[in-house]
Amino acid sequence: MARLKKGSMHSVLQNAVVAAINDPNYSFSLPKLSDWESVVSSSADEKQRLEFVGDAVMHLSVALYLYRLFP
Repeated sequence: MARLKKGSMHSVLQNAVVAAINDPNYSFSLPKLSDWESVVSSSADEKQRLEFVGDAVMHLSVALYLYRLFP
C-alpha cells in the first residue's frame, strides 16, 4: 500500500476511516469545502482511488448495518 503524505487530504480521510472502523462512537466531520479543491483537481487515477474507497466504505456500512439487524 502506498504511503500518503502526512497532512494531505487523502491521509486525513484515511485516518478518519480507520478511526471510524476502530471506534463505533467516532464522530466524523467533513473538512471545509475549500480544502476539497486538491481532491477535485487531482488526476484521474486519484479520483478513481477515491471512488474505490468511497464504495468500500459504503459496502462496509451496509454490511455492518445488516450484521446488526440480523446477528
